[in-house]
Amino acid sequence: MLTMLNQTLDTLGKRITDAIETCESLIKDKRYYDAFEIIGHAFETCSILCYIKDCKEDSDRIERLSKYLASSYHYVLLKKYLEIPGSMEDEDSKTAYSGILLLFSIFGSLIIEDSKIKEGESHDSFIKQLAEDDITNEDKKKILNKKYKQIPVQDYIDCFKAELVKSDSQKWFNDFYIDYCCHKHCNYNNLTIHNLENDVYVRNMEHFIKYIKKYMEDSKNKNGIWRHVSVNPIN
Repeated sequence: MLTMLNQTLDTLGKRITDAIETCESLIKDKRYYDAFEIIGHAFETCSILCYIKDCKEDSDRIERLSKYLASSYHYVLLKKYLEIPGSMEDEDSKTAYSGILLLFSIFGSLIIEDSKIKEGESHDSFIKQLAEDDITNEDKKKILNKKYKQIPVQDYIDCFKAELVKSDSQKWFNDFYIDYCCHKHCNYNNLTIHNLENDVYVRNMEHFIKYIKKYMEDSKNKNGIWRHVSVNPIN
């Protein structure tokens, strides 16, 4: 699991680094709207990295990694297969679904909702039902939606926000993320409240990038090993 832990952190770290490089280029080209979207993506990815990484013990990191993987496989089973009409009609899709289900069977018990489990039910019994061809996709969706619960995104966000230094910019971080969520999830464009071409808003985006870069720089020791870190103030 330590190998998987480091591979996952490396993958997340590369996504963050690539996003920040892209964002800096977009700001330089005055493409502030695009930069806003990329910063939001980098923030969420950095929050996942923080959730997994910033524990003092490897055992706690592995537990959080396992919960993250369980949530990810749960999402894929629903959004990439069961919720898409006709997605399970060809053999290739069925094989891919079975592969994801096998991975979910390993980690899924960590996100099961114990309060929703009835006598005689278990993670193993749900996996068997999810694997059966004669059970409809609709019934499989009900099992995943009612018996399991993905890690709330806010749990990731709260972990990273706790690492951010408490400063005058803290409120802007909160406001920024509200703007980003409204834009991404609610089809509500809140960006008119904060004109993206406003010098103050642009400076805040640049400052936020500095925080993320500082966090990433301090997240590895001189030998390139991931470590727990708290972000230091940036002037």
